Amino acid sequence: MRGQIPLKETPVKSFAPYRLLFAFLLVFGLAAIHPARAQEPVAASVVLPGSVLPTIAAMRSMPAPNGDAVVAVAGYAGPADGGGGSFLWDATDNADDDGGITINPAGHAGPGRWVRVLAQPGVVSPLFYGARCDGRGDDAPAINQAINYIRDKRAISDLAPRIGVLQLPAEQCQIKTTINATDLGSASLDIIGTGGSFLCSTAGLPCFDAMGSGRLTLRDITIYGNPRIVPKIGLQLGRISPRATAAGMYLDHVSISGYFSFAAFYNLNAETQLDVKLNASNQQPGGYGGVWDGYNHWRASSAFIPVTSPVDQLQSFGDNTCESCRVTSIGAGGIPMWVGGTNGLTFINSYISNFNTGPAVVLYNYNINPNFDVHFEASHLTNVFVFAGSGHPVLYGLIYREHDFFGQISMFGRDKGVRAVTLENVDISIGKIRGNGTWFDDPTKYTVSGRVAGMSTKGWVTPGGGFSGMACFGTKCFIQ
Repeated sequence: MRGQIPLKETPVKSFAPYRLLFAFLLVFGLAAIHPARAQEPVAASVVLPGSVLPTIAAMRSMPAPNGDAVVAVAGYAGPADGGGGSFLWDATDNADDDGGITINPAGHAGPGRWVRVLAQPGVVSPLFYGARCDGRGDDAPAINQAINYIRDKRAISDLAPRIGVLQLPAEQCQIKTTINATDLGSASLDIIGTGGSFLCSTAGLPCFDAMGSGRLTLRDITIYGNPRIVPKIGLQLGRISPRATAAGMYLDHVSISGYFSFAAFYNLNAETQLDVKLNASNQQPGGYGGVWDGYNHWRASSAFIPVTSPVDQLQSFGDNTCESCRVTSIGAGGIPMWVGGTNGLTFINSYISNFNTGPAVVLYNYNINPNFDVHFEASHLTNVFVFAGSGHPVLYGLIYREHDFFGQISMFGRDKGVRAVTLENVDISIGKIRGNGTWFDDPTKYTVSGRVAGMSTKGWVTPGGGFSGMACFGTKCFIQ
């Protein structure tokens, strides 16, 4: 219903029948609505004549009151657009006018501000700052202002971070300029979608930038890349320098799909992260579904803060878990996953698929303890894992569980320039190898140790390569 009633057709006097009700609710309900104001002598407040105002601009144009006052505003730019609310006059407040929570009357100098009464303390909406979320304009500036409200709040103490919740409307918010959720390491921000979505129209730029942030939670959000105005990345996050932090991130039912020239999801060294029901799907030809980059191989950047992580150098990137996740590439030449320099990257009960010809995962140089409890699938999947980077990549502690291997060439393959591969202390269990797939593209180029179980020995390591450990094929096992 927001934006359906033009302001010019709704004069202020049409709200007269409701003024008595608003006055009653505002004066007698403040303690319940805003506990922080409950200690104030609410009964002494003055309900201004004509206090039901149509817009924030109308309230700003009113002269500053002489004493305590309270007003109700019907909407941000027009009645019922979701940006209205109740405001109290705080004669001691001298904060800057932020356009949504704190309003300074036009021409007013000195202390005294209108302060929005939040229905839930700490919970803000981009509608408070003028977001329309009708799929047409650019809602990113209003979303950024709402995030800044939480970013600028003072911490309770050195041990208590700034906290807040950004509540998105259950509408489609178009993003034409990047959302700035960066540098929130000293804040705890929870962004809740409630079924809302972002239509990303940031041509060649990230849609949602959370570089340098920790303790950031995203819940029930859909991020969609516009095929006509293709963004570079749907969601990017991570540690911007070796000494910085980006720990404790949590993505819960976040879906990133559509068209992205580079990747739907990009993670640079963000440690101790948990993702549940993450969907990272890219339809752009040649694009990645998800990139986990522990080398800064892809030269991460942000429009808001400098990224100084050294390029193509192994950095600390540990303990990321993705539970019941889906990572896919749909466009021709795309690859679902690129993984480099990780330690403890775990996928549980997940699904990774390339809907075109190509591999599922590129393993760049050096990775430790990757755990893939994953079904890899596609009609023309060439390889599950392709090793890339140096001439001799090393993979330690691979755990791989798969009920059916669909690869048409081999489970493990090598990119151009890779002469040999070492896999140490693997734990692999494959239920069935379908079609013409083999274990290795050239078994003489692999050295493997650990435990392996499968139904077929086709393309298994030969004396030219090497295996040590226990291998079981069908009902037969051997130790070497």
